[in-house]
Amino acid sequence: MRVITKGYKFVVLTLLISFQPVYADLVFSDTYYGVQFTSLNFDNATASTTTSNSKIKYILGKKYNDKYSYEGHIGIGTDFHRDDSIITYGGYLKANYPNDDEDVIYYGLVGVGGVFHRSESLGNNSVASFSFGGGMELLADKTFSITLELLHVVDFKLNDNDYKLSSLGLGYTYYFHTDNSKFKKNRQRIKSIRPYGS
Repeated sequence: MRVITKGYKFVVLTLLISFQPVYADLVFSDTYYGVQFTSLNFDNATASTTTSNSKIKYILGKKYNDKYSYEGHIGIGTDFHRDDSIITYGGYLKANYPNDDEDVIYYGLVGVGGVFHRSESLGNNSVASFSFGGGMELLADKTFSITLELLHVVDFKLNDNDYKLSSLGLGYTYYFHTDNSKFKKNRQRIKSIRPYGS
């Protein structure tokens, strides 16, 4: 019985390992990720003051079709002051604008953005609100682009002050393109050698 059990486990493990490339192809096809170096503007509308900070924003998205995608953002900021730190986050619907230039993509973003602000003097605060923005991508090829993005992240009120948080980012986007999918290529190859009408 032990031999049979060990053999069964070995077969299952082998099958799981064998299907990993197929699973990755199916999951990551039409998925993309991006990294942006971002200037974050923290506007106090009540006091008419602006504080700027830099952060790195990470993006993970999935294409629904050639025009629409949905994506998540998370930005890790450096300190505004020594006792302050900030994390931004959001979920967005991305829509590409019609464009005749195949090397440039213009897009808009709409969704919900949020910010987590840690301060030794003010305590920890987290807030989310309607968020929107837009940007452009300069395509190097089907899988890689340089991205410029302007985003209104969140509006919130703190200690009787009205704040607006916006960001301007420059970075890159990498697409796991379906044309590079080995699973899709093999499926198309199988279809091409099948007898006509089968």
